[in-house]
Amino acid sequence: MARVTLAELRQYIEDFEVGLTLRLDGLETRLETIETDLAIIKEHLVTKMRADERNSGAAFHKGAEETIRPDGPGIDPRFVAERLGLTLTESRVSVLLSEGNSTAEIAAAMGNKESTVRWRLRQINRKLKISRQAQLVRLVLLLPHKSGDTIRAECNGIPDAEDTGAE
Repeated sequence: MARVTLAELRQYIEDFEVGLTLRLDGLETRLETIETDLAIIKEHLVTKMRADERNSGAAFHKGAEETIRPDGPGIDPRFVAERLGLTLTESRVSVLLSEGNSTAEIAAAMGNKESTVRWRLRQINRKLKISRQAQLVRLVLLLPHKSGDTIRAECNGIPDAEDTGAE
Protein backbone atom coordinates (compact mmCIF):
# COMPACT_ATOMS: atom_id res chain seq x y z
CA MET A 1 0.00 0.00 0.00
CA ALA A 2 1.36 3.42 -1.00
CA ARG A 3 1.73 6.03 1.69
CA VAL A 4 0.46 9.53 1.08
CA THR A 5 2.15 12.37 2.86
CA LEU A 6 0.26 15.16 4.51
CA ALA A 7 1.67 17.66 1.99
CA GLU A 8 0.48 15.53 -0.95
CA LEU A 9 -2.97 15.26 0.62
CA ARG A 10 -3.17 19.04 1.12
CA GLN A 11 -2.10 19.61 -2.49
CA TYR A 12 -4.75 17.17 -3.71
CA ILE A 13 -7.43 18.98 -1.69
CA GLU A 14 -6.31 22.38 -3.03
CA ASP A 15 -6.35 21.10 -6.61
CA PHE A 16 -9.77 19.57 -6.04
CA GLU A 17 -11.12 22.87 -4.64
CA VAL A 18 -9.71 24.83 -7.61
CA GLY A 19 -11.28 22.38 -10.05
CA LEU A 20 -14.59 22.55 -8.21
CA THR A 21 -14.51 26.35 -8.22
CA LEU A 22 -13.81 26.44 -11.97
CA ARG A 23 -16.62 23.98 -12.60
CA LEU A 24 -19.06 26.04 -10.52
CA ASP A 25 -18.04 29.21 -12.36
CA GLY A 26 -18.72 27.47 -15.67
CA LEU A 27 -22.13 26.28 -14.47
CA GLU A 28 -23.05 29.78 -13.26
CA THR A 29 -22.11 31.20 -16.66
CA ARG A 30 -24.24 28.57 -18.44
CA LEU A 31 -27.16 29.30 -16.12
CA GLU A 32 -26.91 33.03 -16.87
CA THR A 33 -26.91 32.29 -20.60
CA ILE A 34 -29.95 30.04 -20.28
CA GLU A 35 -31.79 32.65 -18.20
CA THR A 36 -31.02 35.30 -20.84
CA ASP A 37 -32.25 33.02 -23.63
CA LEU A 38 -35.44 32.24 -21.71
CA ALA A 39 -36.08 35.95 -21.14
CA ILE A 40 -35.69 36.62 -24.88
CA ILE A 41 -38.01 33.76 -25.78
CA LYS A 42 -40.57 34.86 -23.18
CA GLU A 43 -40.48 38.43 -24.51
CA HIS A 44 -40.95 37.12 -28.06
CA LEU A 45 -43.94 35.00 -27.04
CA VAL A 46 -45.58 37.80 -25.03
CA THR A 47 -45.14 40.23 -27.93
CA LYS A 48 -46.54 37.67 -30.36
CA MET A 49 -49.46 36.93 -28.04
CA ARG A 50 -50.36 40.62 -27.70
CA ALA A 51 -50.10 41.18 -31.44
CA ASP A 52 -52.29 38.15 -32.13
CA GLU A 53 -54.91 39.31 -29.63
CA ARG A 54 -54.91 42.79 -31.18
CA ASN A 55 -55.21 41.45 -34.72
CA SER A 56 -57.84 38.80 -34.15
CA GLY A 57 -59.43 39.69 -30.83
CA ALA A 58 -58.98 36.03 -29.83
CA ALA A 59 -56.78 34.36 -27.27
CA PHE A 60 -53.30 33.29 -28.34
CA HIS A 61 -53.81 29.77 -29.63
CA LYS A 62 -53.00 28.42 -33.05
CA GLY A 63 -53.73 25.02 -34.47
CA ALA A 64 -50.94 23.22 -36.29
CA GLU A 65 -52.72 23.52 -39.64
CA GLU A 66 -52.95 27.30 -39.27
CA THR A 67 -49.29 27.59 -38.34
CA ILE A 68 -47.85 25.95 -41.45
CA ARG A 69 -49.54 28.37 -43.83
CA PRO A 70 -47.04 31.09 -44.82
CA ASP A 71 -49.85 33.67 -44.84
CA GLY A 72 -51.16 32.59 -41.41
CA PRO A 73 -50.47 34.34 -38.12
CA GLY A 74 -47.53 32.09 -37.17
CA ILE A 75 -43.84 32.33 -38.02
CA ASP A 76 -43.32 32.34 -41.78
CA PRO A 77 -41.61 29.05 -42.75
CA ARG A 78 -40.22 30.68 -45.92
CA PHE A 79 -38.32 33.19 -43.79
CA VAL A 80 -36.96 30.45 -41.52
CA ALA A 81 -35.95 28.38 -44.58
CA GLU A 82 -34.08 31.33 -46.06
CA ARG A 83 -32.32 32.33 -42.82
CA LEU A 84 -31.31 28.83 -41.73
CA GLY A 85 -30.71 27.26 -45.13
CA LEU A 86 -33.46 24.65 -44.81
CA THR A 87 -35.94 23.31 -47.32
CA LEU A 88 -39.49 24.62 -46.99
CA THR A 89 -40.65 21.29 -45.54
CA GLU A 90 -37.82 21.24 -43.00
CA SER A 91 -38.64 24.82 -42.13
CA ARG A 92 -42.32 23.97 -41.57
CA VAL A 93 -41.30 21.16 -39.21
CA SER A 94 -38.99 23.59 -37.37
CA VAL A 95 -41.70 26.23 -37.03
CA LEU A 96 -44.30 23.76 -35.80
CA LEU A 97 -41.85 22.36 -33.27
CA SER A 98 -40.92 25.84 -32.06
CA GLU A 99 -44.58 26.62 -31.50
CA GLY A 100 -44.88 23.73 -29.07
CA ASN A 101 -46.25 20.94 -31.24
CA SER A 102 -45.21 17.33 -30.64
CA THR A 103 -43.85 15.14 -33.42
CA ALA A 104 -47.25 13.40 -33.59
CA GLU A 105 -49.05 16.74 -33.98
CA ILE A 106 -46.58 17.87 -36.64
CA ALA A 107 -47.05 14.60 -38.53
CA ALA A 108 -50.84 15.01 -38.44
CA ALA A 109 -50.68 18.63 -39.57
CA MET A 110 -48.36 17.83 -42.47
CA GLY A 111 -50.02 14.56 -43.47
CA ASN A 112 -46.88 12.52 -42.74
CA LYS A 113 -45.97 9.63 -40.50
CA GLU A 114 -44.36 10.42 -37.18
CA SER A 115 -41.23 8.54 -38.29
CA THR A 116 -40.96 10.89 -41.28
CA VAL A 117 -41.07 13.90 -38.98
CA ARG A 118 -38.36 12.39 -36.76
CA TRP A 119 -36.25 11.71 -39.88
CA ARG A 120 -36.69 15.33 -40.99
CA LEU A 121 -35.66 16.53 -37.54
CA ARG A 122 -32.47 14.45 -37.80
CA GLN A 123 -31.80 16.00 -41.21
CA ILE A 124 -32.33 19.49 -39.77
CA ASN A 125 -30.01 18.74 -36.86
CA ARG A 126 -27.35 17.52 -39.28
CA LYS A 127 -27.66 20.60 -41.50
CA LEU A 128 -27.56 23.04 -38.60
CA LYS A 129 -24.90 21.09 -36.72
CA ILE A 130 -27.03 20.85 -33.59
CA SER A 131 -27.98 17.85 -31.49
CA ARG A 132 -31.14 18.75 -29.58
CA GLN A 133 -34.65 19.86 -30.48
CA ALA A 134 -34.37 22.61 -27.87
CA GLN A 135 -31.49 24.12 -29.85
CA LEU A 136 -33.64 24.15 -32.99
CA VAL A 137 -36.52 25.81 -31.15
CA ARG A 138 -34.11 28.40 -29.78
CA LEU A 139 -32.72 29.14 -33.25
CA VAL A 140 -36.19 29.59 -34.74
CA LEU A 141 -37.51 31.74 -31.89
CA LEU A 142 -34.43 33.94 -31.79
CA LEU A 143 -34.69 34.80 -35.49
CA PRO A 144 -36.06 38.30 -35.96
CA HIS A 145 -39.54 37.75 -37.45
CA LYS A 146 -40.16 41.37 -38.35
CA SER A 147 -38.82 43.53 -41.13
CA GLY A 148 -36.66 46.58 -41.60
CA ASP A 149 -35.68 48.88 -38.79
CA THR A 150 -37.75 47.04 -36.17
CA ILE A 151 -35.36 44.10 -36.49
CA ARG A 152 -32.33 46.25 -35.80
CA ALA A 153 -34.03 48.16 -32.99
CA GLU A 154 -35.49 45.18 -31.16
CA CYS A 155 -32.92 42.47 -31.79
CA ASN A 156 -29.64 44.02 -30.72
CA GLY A 157 -27.48 41.30 -29.25
CA ILE A 158 -29.51 38.41 -30.66
CA PRO A 159 -27.15 36.24 -32.73
CA ASP A 160 -27.84 35.63 -36.39
CA ALA A 161 -28.01 32.07 -37.68
CA GLU A 162 -24.37 32.38 -38.78
CA ASP A 163 -23.32 33.24 -35.20
CA THR A 164 -25.03 30.14 -33.79
CA GLY A 165 -23.25 27.69 -36.04
CA ALA A 166 -25.96 27.33 -38.67
CA GLU A 167 -25.10 27.67 -42.35
